[in-house]
Amino acid sequence: HMDHPSHPNYHKNNPGGSNSGSNSQFGAQGISAKPSSSNASTLDAAQVFSWVRHKKIPELTTYLSECSADSAVDSAGNTPLIVACQNGHFGVCKLLLAHGADLNASNHKGNTALHYCMNYGYEDIGNFLIENGADDFQTNAEGLTCYEGLTQSDLEAL
Repeated sequence: HMDHPSHPNYHKNNPGGSNSGSNSQFGAQGISAKPSSSNASTLDAAQVFSWVRHKKIPELTTYLSECSADSAVDSAGNTPLIVACQNGHFGVCKLLLAHGADLNASNHKGNTALHYCMNYGYEDIGNFLIENGADDFQTNAEGLTCYEGLTQSDLEAL
């Protein structure tokens, strides 16, 4: 279903007050945010993932002061930590971890942040996650650990 102007989540509110390049033309289709406080209920989860991909540490720090590190989930089931690891952003990973990100959260294919670190060549981040308690033997939907690979469809997308 497409978001419509009459839908309660259609109009987005930027609680930070800064206009840092809103991507509202892309909408939030397939993306949800589960706020941990009433202040965050209008936060656009797509914005959170944009900040993660573009290493917007100040914006993420403000967001994390109000919301759980795992509150935003994209249409593929990825958490901000998984997306940070897919992009090799060590600093963002450390920030999310400091704010309680679930190291072993998995997306709809069962892949964890560690699966992406080890298969995209970010072993330094992967080792950091393991040192902080990530389960390196957790398997994805195809029964593969982070050392064995990603799902076939993920590899075809590379």
